Amino acid sequence: MSQKSLDSTELPAPGQHSHCVLIPRDPEVIFAYWDYSKEDLARVRNASELKGEDVHCMLRLQTPSNDGLALELDVGFENKNCYLTVPRDNENYRVQIGLSAGKGQFFPLMQSNMAHTPPRSISKRNDLIWQDIDPRKQSVPYIEEEPKKSRKTRVYHLTVQDIRDYYRNIFTSLVRKGNLKNITWQKVDPKVEYPELKNAAYLGSSHG
Repeated sequence: MSQKSLDSTELPAPGQHSHCVLIPRDPEVIFAYWDYSKEDLARVRNASELKGEDVHCMLRLQTPSNDGLALELDVGFENKNCYLTVPRDNENYRVQIGLSAGKGQFFPLMQSNMAHTPPRSISKRNDLIWQDIDPRKQSVPYIEEEPKKSRKTRVYHLTVQDIRDYYRNIFTSLVRKGNLKNITWQKVDPKVEYPELKNAAYLGSSHG
């Protein structure tokens, strides 16, 4: 594509639809960006009967897991993004953008996705699944027993069902909510054949 065609390409007009996106940057900071249409802004103004210059565009940072308000900030009508310092790591957060005229009033205009900040500490998981890649023979994933001086280390080869059960145990909250019931797991043979796949090892995955 030429530079001329790139320069002549029209970008979508801002504010065509209202949206708010929340992205974790690190355990202590998340990034929020948003935009809203004139129609949605007018709709909230009319519904709330807010008029005059005392109306402010507010951002509310919430922690749904603790059902609390972590932060409230006057972001103004010109700003469309900001970095937010969060009170806790390893926590779920959500942002609401809305209108306020003080006195504790808040009329939501839009709501962001749920974002989870990572923990400050390293993961406590130390389990390992191994797979030896050898182009001369079939390759099967396996786990090893903790080595003991009294006997040789035992090796346990895994099937696709073993891999599936392993991840079900990790995502226990999803299992309790029933979100994994309708997952269609790809039918993958745990044995990797060569030379067709050469050095590629594929253990399997899921998709909704």
